[in-house]
Amino acid sequence: MTKRLFFFVFAASVWMLSLCFTVAARPDPQDAILGKWTTCDKHGNPQSEVIIYRADGAFNCKITKLLGEFSGYDSPLCAGCPGEYEDMPVIGMDIAKGFRYENGIFKGKILSPDRAKLFRMTMEIDENDPHILIVKGYVGPFSETQKWKRVRDSKDVKDTIIK
Repeated sequence: MTKRLFFFVFAASVWMLSLCFTVAARPDPQDAILGKWTTCDKHGNPQSEVIIYRADGAFNCKITKLLGEFSGYDSPLCAGCPGEYEDMPVIGMDIAKGFRYENGIFKGKILSPDRAKLFRMTMEIDENDPHILIVKGYVGPFSETQKWKRVRDSKDVKDTIIK
């Protein structure tokens, strides 16, 4: 009887332990957005390189480099941009702050420095390609969609968690 009880307790413990490791090993779907991305306009032309990182329980998106037609500028100022963004250098600017993950989609607001406007925004990883981020900016009922591309040589995702 004690051998059966011992075997049962042992088997149950091993099963519970393996279940804990399986749950712990699953990646957080929110982490898929972390890292470096090349922003592209609606025509697919590269505009900038950004880094998406965690901050204070939410996510931010910071411009680190200008590309394409904007690459000739050192760091232009955000002339005419709203509120706290007014006359800030574009490189180093958080164009999206405090956006959150809800039901598989990231939601918040994003600044378009070249348009000097703040938009409601959603972001989600393309279901067919994890290296594509679909970004939609909204003004009222109208929207514009961009597809950002992951910078493949970016550092590990853990390096993008900034305090």
